[in-house]
Amino acid sequence: MNPNHEEAPFAASLAKPTSERAPFLDGACHGDLALRQGLEALLAAHDISQMNPPEKQFSVEPRSVKSEFLSVGAKVMNAFARPKLALFLAAAFISLASFRLSAQETRKDVVVKVPLALEAAIAESHEALRKILNGDPSGYAALFANRDDITLGNPFGPFGKGRAEVLKALNNAAAKYKDGSVVAVDRVAVYGDEEIVVLVEIEHDRAKLGTSPDFSEFSARVTSVYEKIGTRWRLVHRHADPITTSRPAESMLGK
Repeated sequence: MNPNHEEAPFAASLAKPTSERAPFLDGACHGDLALRQGLEALLAAHDISQMNPPEKQFSVEPRSVKSEFLSVGAKVMNAFARPKLALFLAAAFISLASFRLSAQETRKDVVVKVPLALEAAIAESHEALRKILNGDPSGYAALFANRDDITLGNPFGPFGKGRAEVLKALNNAAAKYKDGSVVAVDRVAVYGDEEIVVLVEIEHDRAKLGTSPDFSEFSARVTSVYEKIGTRWRLVHRHADPITTSRPAESMLGK
């Protein structure tokens, strides 16, 4: 294994969705079977470690591609000293073309580039938030995809699924706000691929709630899922709730 020879294609492969790695390696290896097998071993070991990461690996410090490369390489070497894991890796290499992770991998040293069209949809969602804080649900109604599998969860009731239930939940939420404004929106995380993107945000708002004549300031943690449908990005899921600070175990009981 030559780290200098394999580091660049390994890094490029990691940056791609798992479904695109096999075609990429076909071109990157130029028929070099040894290089292809080495890269597949590194990628499989990386994926396995991501599925069950040891607690001590978690860090707020970004890891460089080189450190990741060398770390995964060491894991591959150690794996073959452990028969059960070696068999697992061998099976993974054989079926790598059809191997899929159950969730999109996330890495602190890889930044997801948000396309301009998606940024426009995100900006549209912030305007939709401003509207609903003033009793108008039309912004979100226009941004949500017109499908039976869309979902919406907000602090005022259970999840709604499908166009009719989502619109009902939007109307219910809009009725509880008036004279509102968006104070700020913090982007916590974004990850996904060319078709599906998950966005995690903290929304900070100000509005009159219910029948109160007084303004209140409040925050919500929000997860939004966008899907590219045609040339536009549409909301297919949104979940917002007011839990933005630590809570005791008893809070699960509604206390």
